[in-house]
Amino acid sequence: AKIKLFQDYLVPAAIIGGLIGFAIVAAGNWLGTVNPDGSKTTALVLGGVAITHKGFNTFVFHAFNVSFMSLLLTTSEKTDLPKAIVRGGMWQTCIWSISLGGQALVGGIIIWLYNLLSGGQLNELLGFLVTHGYTQGPGQAFVMGSIWEKNGVGNAVTIGLIYAAMGFFTAVIVGVPIARWLVRKGVNTNKRASLSREFLVGLMDEKTNIPNGRETTHASNIDTLSYHLAILGVTYLLTYLELGWLQANVKPLFTGNKWLEGVGVLCSMPMFFVHGLMMGYFVRKFLEFVGARRFMDPVVQTRITGASVDFLVVATLTAIEFTILMEYALPI
Repeated sequence: AKIKLFQDYLVPAAIIGGLIGFAIVAAGNWLGTVNPDGSKTTALVLGGVAITHKGFNTFVFHAFNVSFMSLLLTTSEKTDLPKAIVRGGMWQTCIWSISLGGQALVGGIIIWLYNLLSGGQLNELLGFLVTHGYTQGPGQAFVMGSIWEKNGVGNAVTIGLIYAAMGFFTAVIVGVPIARWLVRKGVNTNKRASLSREFLVGLMDEKTNIPNGRETTHASNIDTLSYHLAILGVTYLLTYLELGWLQANVKPLFTGNKWLEGVGVLCSMPMFFVHGLMMGYFVRKFLEFVGARRFMDPVVQTRITGASVDFLVVATLTAIEFTILMEYALPI
């Protein structure tokens, strides 16, 4: 809120926090912590717990799953969308799909050329992985990186998260200046879009009074936020039980089948977010069926989604290992 550079490039607090976390963990890895016997660890130790980059992968995994499930739990009224929004959505879908395939192709070719010119032995899949991190984001990069690491692609998780971080920085350094220039020129269709002081500094004025959701349960019984978190927690538990059953009973059916083994990946734990999406939909429909939908406030649920995304971004940057970043800097 005090640094104009962050305001000019609309840098979210989560990115700033992630960079601070990355610096702290990297410094701890370099400096270490002195043990009582005089030896040194290779990480910062707090309360007997070593603070490492890989430890934040757990936060990435869960925050990503929560954000997806929360999206499907968010209720909304059925409305007829204006044709302009439908056309814009279809156009964005086309551009996103082209970007998804195009980046994978370019990334794979770049790694292949890098190996050809340098004599390196990098797996070309590390080039294809860019589409999951740069286009889709840290969650998908973590999921695909986890699956690929189990199949022999080394450091895929960390490199995927690096790609995702590069996506954040490209949005800030390239996307934001272009968007601000378009707004200043007045060529944006939505003329209500503006860069208010609150928007720039990231803090609301004391006189601004925007409701942050509706109380749907009485606080003397259960707090509204507690109720929404409880529904989300039940959804998470149901997803875990469903996916655990599939891993034990369905995934083995595909193991060893060279044509269908890839289908079995859908039953693996990294694909939790896909199953969470479906479970979130079923839980929401169940609440509607029993007449409990009116107790789910979309604004409160959106706050949960936003909070999980904030922590996802912080964890993504903090989970990047500095040594791997330096090792693969040139091909990345």
